[in-house]
Amino acid sequence: ILAGIGGSAAVILIIVLVSMSGGGDKEDEHPAVAAPAPPAAAADKPATEPAAPVVRPASEPASEPASEPANEPTPASPPSAPAGMIAIPAGPFLMGSPSGQGESDERPQRQVTLSAFAMDQDEVTVAKYHRCVNSGSCTPPQRKRKGCVGLNLDYENHPVTCVNWYQAQAYCAWEDKRLPTAAEWEKAARGSDGRLYPWGNRPGGCGQAVVKEGGPGCGRQGTWPVGSKSTAGDSPYGVRDMSGNAWEWIADWYGEHEYSSGNNRDPRGPTSGVERGHRGGSWWNEMFYARPANRGFNKPTYYYKSIGFRCARSI
Repeated sequence: ILAGIGGSAAVILIIVLVSMSGGGDKEDEHPAVAAPAPPAAAADKPATEPAAPVVRPASEPASEPASEPANEPTPASPPSAPAGMIAIPAGPFLMGSPSGQGESDERPQRQVTLSAFAMDQDEVTVAKYHRCVNSGSCTPPQRKRKGCVGLNLDYENHPVTCVNWYQAQAYCAWEDKRLPTAAEWEKAARGSDGRLYPWGNRPGGCGQAVVKEGGPGCGRQGTWPVGSKSTAGDSPYGVRDMSGNAWEWIADWYGEHEYSSGNNRDPRGPTSGVERGHRGGSWWNEMFYARPANRGFNKPTYYYKSIGFRCARSI
């Protein structure tokens, strides 16, 4: 085309063509990449979060904000507990058994909210109770029934047994403590997520608790030293032997139907009754009775080779 055009005219034509072509630049050399979407709020939660649903107020948004507000208050420090005790934080937990599970006096299952408290990590031992007797603040365990070892220090690290409710109460008062309520005992044993046993929802056996499997006491015909099944049998808070070894006296009077009308905030059980409660099952019982929701009871003057106790304290 340019061959028949004069020199200056050809130059002008070349300039025009170049300007119309945009100087040869490539459009969209790198395709646009969308910024990654922020992760969903649920991804920030740990994989071990309890399966129980989180109940939110109606006005609260369904998901957490992508970033924490600059003025978010610092969470309160967990409560502290005296030596030998475990702090149990304030808050709700599921008490009792759902429909179709457990026994009738464990129902209905309900949400109960407790103030913070501390629980003995272990059942009170023969050695500890012996010191209270020597101080004059406690009376000796009973020895009249077969299997009651009394204050035999060959069993110094075993749970003390053959003590009645009044003797258990007196020991706890000597330590400036008290017997736990039924609700406190159950929360310390099973945590807040409604699990059936301290270690989870599977029944387990002698790997987790001293129960009647392969014979009473896992074949040993009696209690074991406290903490023998730790850590496999520990509760979510680290409290030991909450299933098996020895039944444990609690503060509450027993009421068969109290779960239908009981208080759901720091409940203390009936105001009067005939029997006092005890929890946790023992070396003499099958695993069914070692469920934390199971409710044992006897007259407060009763004692037996499979009944002991532990203490609690408000914090």
